[in-house]
Amino acid sequence: MPTSYTFEDSILTVSTGRDPAYGEVIATTKRALDELQIDSGALVILDASEMRSGRSAAEIRDLAGSLRDERLGAVALVTATEYH
Repeated sequence: MPTSYTFEDSILTVSTGRDPAYGEVIATTKRALDELQIDSGALVILDASEMRSGRSAAEIRDLAGSLRDERLGAVALVTATEYH
């Protein structure tokens, strides 16, 4: 499954799929903000629960951190394991 997004109840959820490129996740997030015409304070859930690429916890946190955009508020990270 490629990286995708949904928007419900003022929360943007970006789902990473199994083995996303970081650039794809960032591009999907920015595309969602543009398409939804979100100006500021968007709450985001980065759903990495399907990610199976063997990335470390630090790499996944870096991915969430790379989503910084002036239009974003809080970013929550969801993973499949406690390790991440």
